[in-house]
Amino acid sequence: MVPDDIIRLRAGDISPADCIIFSDDILDIDQSVLTGESLTVEKKKGQIVYSGSIIRRGEENCFVYKTGRNTYFVKNSRISIYSKTKIAY
Repeated sequence: MVPDDIIRLRAGDISPADCIIFSDDILDIDQSVLTGESLTVEKKKGQIVYSGSIIRRGEENCFVYKTGRNTYFVKNSRISIYSKTKIAY
């Protein structure tokens, strides 16, 4: 899978890459792996479905936008690993 490939995401799928929706339906997506939020979010045409998100409802055609270490999930992981923030108690 490379950027600009077209894939179809359906209920039960885990997004394999960051993708941009280009069809007119609506997806309900569980992004808890990225955000910790327990509620699903709606995504529609032109919005990004991030790698690792679980499709809970709907079906959409998407363009692959970013893959591998360029995905939002990996970039977020790197930030948290290398963060040197000190917390005052």
